[in-house]
Amino acid sequence: MLIEGFIFEDVDSEKYPLEGRRKMEEENQMKILCALLFAGILFASVTSSDLLAADVKVLFFVDVVIAARLNPLRPVLEITSAAGKTIEYTETDAIEDEKGKLGDYDIVWLGFNAVSDNGNSHIAGLEQDLLDFTQAGGMVFSESGDDDGFQDKWLPSPVTCVEDIEHMNAEPGDGAGNFFESPNKVDLTAIGWDDNFIDYDEAAYTVLAQNSANGRGEMLMIKNGKGVYIVTAIDTRVTSEDLDKLLENVLTFFISALAVEPVDKLPVLWGDIKSN
Repeated sequence: MLIEGFIFEDVDSEKYPLEGRRKMEEENQMKILCALLFAGILFASVTSSDLLAADVKVLFFVDVVIAARLNPLRPVLEITSAAGKTIEYTETDAIEDEKGKLGDYDIVWLGFNAVSDNGNSHIAGLEQDLLDFTQAGGMVFSESGDDDGFQDKWLPSPVTCVEDIEHMNAEPGDGAGNFFESPNKVDLTAIGWDDNFIDYDEAAYTVLAQNSANGRGEMLMIKNGKGVYIVTAIDTRVTSEDLDKLLENVLTFFISALAVEPVDKLPVLWGDIKSN
């Protein structure tokens, strides 16, 4: 009898005397134990290296100063799967330590005011890294970045962030498609918004969400090479079920985009991704 490379001898009661049969049975039992042990080791190695490996790797960044002063929430970290894929997060409060290593991730997620705050740019020195990352197919999402200190050198096309404390509601933009419908239906009025985007090239940027009072951008998408940026004015300190749904929609979109080559062939139902 042959099992996974181990040969087991059948015990013939007529061929072997009692002591011989006992000895062979003991030897067979030992072979069975060895086979089970071997199978267990093999299964454990496969489980740890393959079965438990995440499908999508996300670098999540909130600057150490913001983390200490505001202790912003990190709702996206609660979403561990989307579009049928498992997600692994690496948190950092010093993104400069990831310089030259962004290629280890599929998505770079810039948390609350991670881009800028109080006159400071928290991603200074990594602008080209982010451009190279998206050019090669990476995805970048930015939660709100304070207008005070916001710079656009990390984006492939200029945009200006401005303060707007009077009009805080948003509505789907012309390029939204069903972005706020699938996989979750999202009520944009239930989400906190902070600041607006102006002075951007409408031929380069797709408007996913806009200020419902003045039409300024609240959530913009732009393609760069094989990758995509989504830049928003979402205030993730304002928690809601709709915020969680929106973040899952973003991850679903990114994961779908990662599976498509080139990005231009993404379904139009997600909204048009315009070429540079």
